[in-house]
Formats: sequence, structure tokens, C-alpha cells
Amino acid sequence: MPDDPHPDLLPWLLAQAGQWLTLCGADRLLAYATPDEEDEIEELLRYGFGELTRTARGWDHRPR
Repeated sequence: MPDDPHPDLLPWLLAQAGQWLTLCGADRLLAYATPDEEDEIEELLRYGFGELTRTARGWDHRPR
């Protein structure tokens, strides 16, 4: 987020979420991003998320 007026907010929020999830006994969290959200994907990787899988989604409209 190049124009982010609060660059420290996301790391703080993720740390808070991590602490709450730990308190709840959760040890995994999934995040979803589309392939065109490259900046968001890089940011998730930077904050400790790991890529599990990629799925090609879409559909073809076939009128009758």
C-alpha cells in the first residue's frame, strides 16, 4: 500500500489477531487473494503467511 497513511496499522492488527487466535487455540489461518492482487500477496508473505495452493477459477458462458 504505497499511499497508506498508517503504515504501522497492518502489522499491529496482524499481531493482535495472532494473539487472539493463539488464545483460542488456533494454529492456522487462511487468507484468500486473487492472482491479480500481487501487492496483497507479497504483503501476506512478508507477514508470515505461506502459500498453500493455487486454484484456477472461472467459468465459460455457453448460451444454448
